[in-house]
Parts: sequence; C-alpha cells; structure tokens
Amino acid sequence: MKLLVLILAGGGWLQAHACECIPPLSETGMREANRIYTFVLLESESDRPRGTNMVAREVVSKVRVLSRVRGEAPPATVRYYRGGCCGTRMRAGGYYAAFLREPGDTVGMENLLYLGENERAYARTLASVHALLGQATPLPRGVLEASYERLYGGPPPPPEPKARKHSTK
Repeated sequence: MKLLVLILAGGGWLQAHACECIPPLSETGMREANRIYTFVLLESESDRPRGTNMVAREVVSKVRVLSRVRGEAPPATVRYYRGGCCGTRMRAGGYYAAFLREPGDTVGMENLLYLGENERAYARTLASVHALLGQATPLPRGVLEASYERLYGGPPPPPEPKARKHSTK
C-alpha cells in the first residue's frame, strides 16, 4: 500500500513539474534574426551539468562556419543544451543554420534549423532559406517540421489556436 501511495505521489510530482518548451523556429523568427550563419558541428569541447540539474547539460562545441548570411562574424563555437526538457540533439558532421537575435544567444529550438547531413542537402535547404529571406518565399512544406524532429526527437507542438472572434449580435 505504501508503495502505491509513493508511486501515485511521484506521478503527481512529475506532472506538477513538467516543463513547457519555448516555441520552435518559425519563418517569422528566421526573417527577424539579426545574425544568421551556417555551420558544420565539429566536436564538443565541454559537456557539463546545467546548474544543479544532472539531466540537462550545457554543451560547447567547435564549429566550421560555412557562410555568414547576416550580421557580425559568427563564433568558432556554439553553446546549446541537451537532455532534460526541450534539449537539443546535434551531432558532429551535421549542417545547421543559426538565426540569432542577440550576440551570445544560445542556439536551440527557437533559432536553429537543421540543414542536412551532406553538402547536397545543405545546399538545397540553404537555397530555400535565401529565398525566404530575400523574396519572402515560404519554405518548402515540411522543412521546419523535419528540422524540429531531427533536433528534438519528435514532431513539433501544434500551433497555438487562433483567437476566436466573438459576435456582438
């Protein structure tokens, strides 16, 4: 009986402490970024616990910058969080684009786009990004969803419901 009470209490604690992730990258966020660059992730320099949370980890990884699309020169490293709630999954050899608003921003769900595992996929997706930024041409269907799934291990959350207009009649 005590075991059942502990399990039920633990389940309630988990629900009460569930985290909510920030909204993922959007076309609007891409267009509004002040600093945009593409890179290949090379290797992790450090991987340490994030504060007192032993599940979430802060990772600093070396990158090879491929192009600077907008803003100041990109850094030689990126900082991101993995594990825990809303952690980012990046792997060495993957091609990525960062869409940052402020210098020193951590890359993650709200500002990172997975571009592919090889140069051909990178070039194809980057061409779509340039079209979005230059001519406001929407990204091909599924680009943001595929990126989210690759980086975070599941489908993106559903969009926020639109506010309903109330009739005054």
